[in-house]
Amino acid sequence: FQGDSVGCAPFTYSPLLNDPQPGVTYAWDFGEPGTQDTSSAQSPDHTFLNTGTYEVTLTATDTTSNESTTSTAEVIVLAEPVADLGPDTTICGGPVDMVLSAPNVGTTWLWSSGATTADITVNGAGTYSVQVSNGECSARDTVEVDLITGPDLGNDTAFCIGGSITLLGG
Repeated sequence: FQGDSVGCAPFTYSPLLNDPQPGVTYAWDFGEPGTQDTSSAQSPDHTFLNTGTYEVTLTATDTTSNESTTSTAEVIVLAEPVADLGPDTTICGGPVDMVLSAPNVGTTWLWSSGATTADITVNGAGTYSVQVSNGECSARDTVEVDLITGPDLGNDTAFCIGGSITLLGG
């Protein structure tokens, strides 16, 4: 059977028989302890819930001769990458100097700015996104950074003690 495969948890594995024959029984063992990991179906599906490397075994038995052959395949189940830039952010006053981070082990990053690092520093308002990939699966997140500037009180003004000035809100 053709069966080596890689995917992210939860991963539904569908092995493909090369040449199914009548009069043959099939015994599948998906090698995932603690789950319903066996089947007698000709072409079963099995969902791997946990990350890890699994050896899938197929034993095909000819019901006439009672001869058996066994084949194996390797299934690698990876953790789904995480992209979480946090909530949208509003910064009051001053310039923006904010670090956005999408740490994941064994992954690649592609930011909306074109950067390919786990962290970027943004210094302006805008919408920023990152796509995180482990080679098999990917995740994406977007964050909005807004900047609220302080009020403009106009030009500096000098006046004498006892004098007054009127400030108008706009």
